[in-house]
Amino acid sequence: MRTTAALLIACLTIPIAARADVYVKGIRHSETRYHHGNMQPAYDVVHEWWFGEDRVTFIRHGFRNLQGYLIEPALRITLDKKNKLILVVNLSEAWVCEVPWSMELTACIDSSLAEGLKNYQLDGQVDKTDDKKTILQKTCDVHRVSEWMMYGGERFYERKRTVMVTRDFPFDWQILDALYDWIRHFFNPQPSYHSALDEIDGFVMASEDVRQSRGADVRCTFQVLEISHLPAPKGIYDAPPDLTKKETLSGGDLRSIRGMIYTMEW
Repeated sequence: MRTTAALLIACLTIPIAARADVYVKGIRHSETRYHHGNMQPAYDVVHEWWFGEDRVTFIRHGFRNLQGYLIEPALRITLDKKNKLILVVNLSEAWVCEVPWSMELTACIDSSLAEGLKNYQLDGQVDKTDDKKTILQKTCDVHRVSEWMMYGGERFYERKRTVMVTRDFPFDWQILDALYDWIRHFFNPQPSYHSALDEIDGFVMASEDVRQSRGADVRCTFQVLEISHLPAPKGIYDAPPDLTKKETLSGGDLRSIRGMIYTMEW
């Protein structure tokens, strides 16, 4: 009788597990910093990921300061490998842009913007350390990353990152790397730096970031708090039907999207 009951329970739970996707939640903490003429108090922003079969959705919750100014828009980006489609959803401004999964800039931005972006180049270096760190009972490799943007022969937007990554994850984290690679390609990553980033092999469980801004250090941290198998919310991988459709992305849109793969906006 106990054997029959155990088999019945197994039969009932297996379909539930099969339907469940992987949900990841993390918190990004930004310390007090100078922003648009004022001192911006410290604040936290939630990052969430949903990993399904051949698709991933990354959500960054938005943040407004005490005066109601939008510091960071709420964004949702989905990569659907099966349909070779990327969905960019700005939840703060209520629009969605459907983009072919392609490295051709003209697929989603104006030709004049594409021409202007050729003047930028993302560069940096990656050093893997011998350090290990345990986060949520997962052993992480520690990488140190220096990154900057080149424009007109000058170096700016410099940042230093300590990144903790693991491959001990119950999902295809490489699909997220593909999404991040799509975001970076707008800013012409230098080939050697692009190759070095490929060596950061795994999902980022935590990071510590320092960016130079007006001669001062701006600090942020990130850490994953939860990893769960859950049924995905309805429509989490699809374009919301009630939002305005946008045909192309602006330069501001690209800068905001790029901020999703780091711990702060420019």
